[in-house]
Amino acid sequence: MVRRMIEPCDRLRKAREKAGFDSPKSASDFHGWSEHTYKSHENGNRGIKHHVAKKYAEAFKVSASWLITGETAKVVSSETPEVFTVPVYGAAAGGVWMENEDEPIDDVREIPVTPDVRYPLHAQYARRVVGTSVSNRIRDGEYAIFVKYDNYPGGPAIGSLVDVERIRAGLREHTVKVFMGTHLQSDSAELAQQVTQQLSNDDSDTEVRIVGVAIGAYRTL
Repeated sequence: MVRRMIEPCDRLRKAREKAGFDSPKSASDFHGWSEHTYKSHENGNRGIKHHVAKKYAEAFKVSASWLITGETAKVVSSETPEVFTVPVYGAAAGGVWMENEDEPIDDVREIPVTPDVRYPLHAQYARRVVGTSVSNRIRDGEYAIFVKYDNYPGGPAIGSLVDVERIRAGLREHTVKVFMGTHLQSDSAELAQQVTQQLSNDDSDTEVRIVGVAIGAYRTL
């Protein structure tokens, strides 16, 4: 037996019922919505955009990210139900390669983020940036928030900040750079001329690849 995939419309109906509304009409009348428009969202005839999902989420006391994607995550605070945490995958140097085992550092294992529903929560992670090579974007000691490359639609655009991994002799090293197509570039407030680095590698024993695309940053107080 093949089960139908649970869609946003199914979660919307479940949220309505859990909120105590026995029909789309009762929910629409209570909140002053167009019943026809709401029913088209709940029956799946119309997709639910992010701003609409936020409206329904606030009304039914659920997460907008859950309505859209079905993703759940740890809530940081009951006063900020739309803030979640993502794991820290160690550090990356903005300028040189840094050996990294993708383990949390300095006992910081998670940082708070406001979810972007365009990307699944399970594909988001953070690295602490070390150095000033990309200080125009993220300063030394701050955390870059990335989406894993395979979960970033269309790949990075020119000018995107990326997490780059180099694998050689069994070691995994990371650096944070600006993606410029065929090469990578620094973006430092301390450099008059930015440093470039080729993305391709002629060494058959070395693999260089983009593993994440930055979507934000976090700075501790």
